[in-house]
Amino acid sequence: EASTSKATLAHYFKGQDELLMFAMVESLTVVTEQLRTWNLESAGIATFEEAFSRVVPTTRARRRQSEIWLSVVARSQAKPDLRRHLSEVNSEVADGIHEILGYMKGQSLLSPDRDLDLETMRLHALIDGMTLHTLTDPKVLPGSAIRSILHRHLADLSHALLIR
Repeated sequence: EASTSKATLAHYFKGQDELLMFAMVESLTVVTEQLRTWNLESAGIATFEEAFSRVVPTTRARRRQSEIWLSVVARSQAKPDLRRHLSEVNSEVADGIHEILGYMKGQSLLSPDRDLDLETMRLHALIDGMTLHTLTDPKVLPGSAIRSILHRHLADLSHALLIR
C-alpha cells in the first residue's frame, strides 16, 4: 500500500513487528491530530460522541487501522518488546480518553461524582470491545449501533438521558 519496494521498507524497519508498530502509532497520531483541531473546551455532547467514535472502525480506513492494532495485540503475546510498545500506545489512548472526559467534566457534561480515572478505564474497555466486535463480525455492530452505545454511555456518565 505504501507503493514502495520491500527493500526500501527493510532499510527503515527491522522487521514486520517494527513496521506494524509504526503503522499503529501513525494511525493514532492522525486521529490525535484531527481531534486537536477541534475546540473541545466548548463542544457539545454530539462532538464528544463523534470524538470517541473516531477510534471505532466504522469506515474502511479505520477498519484497516484497527486490524493493525489487532495484529499487534496478537503478536505481542509472544514478544515482550512488542507488548511493551503496545502498553505505551494503550497508555496514550487512555490519556486521550482521560483528557476528553476532562473537557466534558469542565462543561458539566460529566457528573461530578464520577471518578475520572475509573471512567477512563470503562470507556477505553468499551471502545476496545466495540472495536473487537466490529473486526470479528461487522454486522454485529453497525455504525448506528456504535453511535447509540456511545450516546447511552455518555448519557450515563452525565446522569441525564441526552435526547437528540
